[in-house]
Amino acid sequence: GLWPGLLLAVRHNQCLQQNRIRIFESGLGFSQDGASLHQGVLLAGVITGTLTPEQWGIKSQLVDFFDAKGDVEALGLHRLGAVVFVAAEHPALHPGKTAKILCNDQPVGWLGAIHPEVQKQLDLPTETLAFELNISALARGTLPVFQPLSKFLPLRRDIAIIIDKNISSSKVLDCIKAQRQEILQDVLLFDVYDKGLDPAKRSLAIGLILHGLDHTLGDAEINSAVSDVLRNLQDSFGAILRA
Repeated sequence: GLWPGLLLAVRHNQCLQQNRIRIFESGLGFSQDGASLHQGVLLAGVITGTLTPEQWGIKSQLVDFFDAKGDVEALGLHRLGAVVFVAAEHPALHPGKTAKILCNDQPVGWLGAIHPEVQKQLDLPTETLAFELNISALARGTLPVFQPLSKFLPLRRDIAIIIDKNISSSKVLDCIKAQRQEILQDVLLFDVYDKGLDPAKRSLAIGLILHGLDHTLGDAEINSAVSDVLRNLQDSFGAILRA
């Protein structure tokens, strides 16, 4: 892969007193599938240091896993299909801070924090996040299809559900999207809450973006769509609507 060269570049820049580093590289790399070795074009990136340049108006904070995930999402992979980040393990990455990147259910890359042992060996002072994408695999994706713009405004309905803590939020969002409701345009998670709840439970607050492309949505249609989502979550995960 491309990570070794990028990490050496990070260490070199930190020796030059650069404490906010974001670098990327593209090139040929190899991946192993059983006994077979495959060559492909890779795109890799590494970030470390502070999230924003030093200034008086914003408190300084270090980059984390979700900042790196945001960088990957900003590449527009969702335009090639359904992209999900699945918890996984990689020998070069931190256990518990590693995700395999899937596009249309096919593995296309990795994302995570560099393993503490590797970080120690390279004498990297702050947590370093890295991603690597197989551009050759992504090139097989389908191009997006233009959808006519609607003159009708979208609506948002928020729901809060209580589920088991061992159920990932990504599974919940994927479950909602898999319903493929015609008027359900987007789904977003905007809050996670567990105070005052059963220790084995947590609450997820989810926004449902509803949009009729050729008509204004009525209350009956909106309520029916929300009820279908809640019923599906209850059947799939035993979710309970939070009062």
